[in-house]
Amino acid sequence: MDSYGGRALICAAPETVWTVITDSSGYPEWDSGIAGPIGDIGHEQSIRVRPAGLARPVTVAVHRYGDDAMSWTFRLPGKLFKAVRTITVRAEHGKTRLVVRDDFTGPLRTLIQKHNPGLSRSADRFACGVRARAEKLS
Repeated sequence: MDSYGGRALICAAPETVWTVITDSSGYPEWDSGIAGPIGDIGHEQSIRVRPAGLARPVTVAVHRYGDDAMSWTFRLPGKLFKAVRTITVRAEHGKTRLVVRDDFTGPLRTLIQKHNPGLSRSADRFACGVRARAEKLS
């Protein structure tokens, strides 16, 4: 498994951070590294996204875990490749801690990463973009 992460301490309430993350229509307003998600970003929903560096959109399954975590999962058939983005949002001393982690598994992960080098920086770009947008909205 290969894992990459990003984190940010955000001067905004957790509710504002979640609003930024779950508002698919707002993604063009900030640097998410994702070209406009299509669909509702909510528990047990499927959305279409085109991560930076990929030529075509992919479908990801969204799961929400309580009030502080969400995952986006993309899989290729036959366990050839699986990408999971885990997003954690927690209040911390009057601010919000955002942690984004991308985990890649499967025999094709090295090949996919080789042809999409931006994947290793994607979680950090997303965290920085959420921080900038949430602080602007606060």
